[in-house]
Amino acid sequence: MKRRAVEKLRRYGILVLGCLMGLGLTSTPTRPEGTVIQLTSDPADERDPAWSPDGSRIAFSRDSASVYNSGLWIISPTGGAATKIVPATGIARSPSWSSGGDQIAFSRNNTIRRVAATGGATVQLTTSPSSSQADTWPAWSPILNEIIYTTGDGAWLNYQMYKVLGSGGDEMQISVGVDAAGEPSWDPDGSRIAFRGRAMVSGEWATNIYITAFSGGSARRLTNGREMDRCPAWSPNGDKIAFSSFRSGNWDIWIIPVVGGAPTQLTTHGADDLCPTWSPDGTQIAFQSDRGGNYDIWLTDAIVPVQQRTWGRIKKAHGE
Repeated sequence: MKRRAVEKLRRYGILVLGCLMGLGLTSTPTRPEGTVIQLTSDPADERDPAWSPDGSRIAFSRDSASVYNSGLWIISPTGGAATKIVPATGIARSPSWSSGGDQIAFSRNNTIRRVAATGGATVQLTTSPSSSQADTWPAWSPILNEIIYTTGDGAWLNYQMYKVLGSGGDEMQISVGVDAAGEPSWDPDGSRIAFRGRAMVSGEWATNIYITAFSGGSARRLTNGREMDRCPAWSPNGDKIAFSSFRSGNWDIWIIPVVGGAPTQLTTHGADDLCPTWSPDGTQIAFQSDRGGNYDIWLTDAIVPVQQRTWGRIKKAHGE
């Protein structure tokens, strides 16, 4: 059964739908989507797709019969049966491939772990600093044996990025000059990261996409405004970033040039579309969507249709 919108928002720690409605940001675009294909259809929720470096596999998280447990699975982007690599003995989420495609980092039970892409025993890489905090959203460097991840509290109002070697060891914070920073994504050459940041914009808290050097330092805000943007994913050629945004009135996938400018909307369905990941050739984007009644993994063309609707036009329509 379709979940109520506020329940879906709570799941992502966002309770400000009424504020967005008051700002007039809940209009629904009418242009058709490009080709969208359903890849998985399990009755349980399936989330957090991650495309393998060679393009032959997509890793994702699948809930078990218990809503509190989930495991990791792998499926071909052409479809077929999925293969379980991490059993649902805890909450396994947010898979991220190593550059060689032989290992997968993921979060489970508030820590970052790794597992062979063929399955087997998992290796714990981090130790959460306290019982009230969780290590999540690992992103494995495409060049280095380093993993950047997010450490935050349950409300996701206070979170920062850290890094650790793929073999484990010392955990070091990455300072980026933003009040809260998480959900990192590496650029193809491993020199920069995009991330979700929370900061004051025009006297109001806003969640936008930022870019910084992988070692930290001053961050550049890529998206602007009071909307909620999250889950950045760098394109394979490094010139674009896909991300999830609530700016259209529900969660959709948008694309923005790395140099900045107006983002363009990729998905327009009334359901929630989140967590984009690019195919290595840059032609497709996998994402999670509940357009089928619960969250499944879907694929869409990465080319925005000609009749695109940009956020700049939406703001102009509202006199901004």
